[in-house]
Amino acid sequence: MIRSPPMRGARAYRIVCVLALSGLMHFALPFMKGLNAQQQDAEVLSGDFEERLRVSGLERSFRLHVPATYYERSAAVPLVVVIHGAYSSGAQIAATSAFSPLADQNRFLVAYPNSIAPRGGIAAWNAGGCCGFARDTHVRDSLFLRRMIAWITEIADVDPGRIYVVGYSNGGMMAYRMACQYPDLFSGIAVVAGSREIEPCELSHAMSLMVVHGTADRNVPYGGGRGSESPFSRSKQSVRSSMRPWLRRAGCLRLPILSARADLTVRGCQDPSGRTQIRLFSLIGGRHVWPPSVDGVPTARRIFEFLEESNSRVRPGS
Repeated sequence: MIRSPPMRGARAYRIVCVLALSGLMHFALPFMKGLNAQQQDAEVLSGDFEERLRVSGLERSFRLHVPATYYERSAAVPLVVVIHGAYSSGAQIAATSAFSPLADQNRFLVAYPNSIAPRGGIAAWNAGGCCGFARDTHVRDSLFLRRMIAWITEIADVDPGRIYVVGYSNGGMMAYRMACQYPDLFSGIAVVAGSREIEPCELSHAMSLMVVHGTADRNVPYGGGRGSESPFSRSKQSVRSSMRPWLRRAGCLRLPILSARADLTVRGCQDPSGRTQIRLFSLIGGRHVWPPSVDGVPTARRIFEFLEESNSRVRPGS
């Protein structure tokens, strides 16, 4: 169920004032920081909420999933930003990826932002070299996503060392752009069937990266080059070229095979500390899809567990 709950008390009034003055608010959830809700409040204040921000003169929107488990204790939680592909929406990637049920089980917030499109046009992100209206008109998508994250961290107890960005297809391209532009904001990134379409990309610190890509992807070719369908018809970087800034920052001269079988090859490396990890899951014969599982584990779970386990800022048992 999609809800926009009423404001409650002084805390809610305070967040309304703060966000209104900052220009970040269209409609706000109640102030969630330090809130130990009783069971009935947790039920009201959890679930999916549609929120809006005004950025660069455009009304932007996103869905925020708040698990009931958020209110069980006061410890700060991770935030996972999941970015949809072209021709899609936040609601669609929420359904496809199944991150929300995982968030309910593991106590983290999930944000599903929406791209914009001209009437009758393609919904897509300005990821640099792709895609469509957003690229051609220089839509400030990266600013919108940064403002969205600031909005969420303002109202909720988010651990700043556990903010992750995940993207599929054109959303994966946008995830690469966000990590390249704002490396200090993220502790890890995961890209499914996407390529890096932004230059330069100079990371300020080693950052874990997980990539899942089908070797028979015709929209965003594994080896680079032109995709077979609009808006992917412009030349794209290869998977390995897209990963290069992460490999360089981690000090990985090679990306050796860790395991291989008929349908999957896993390559990986790590930085000298052993905490920053790079993983490439090559789906042999895989096409341009969000796979239901990776190496026998649901894709969302595989991604979240990788990002948490390879984050040097995560304390055991947190």
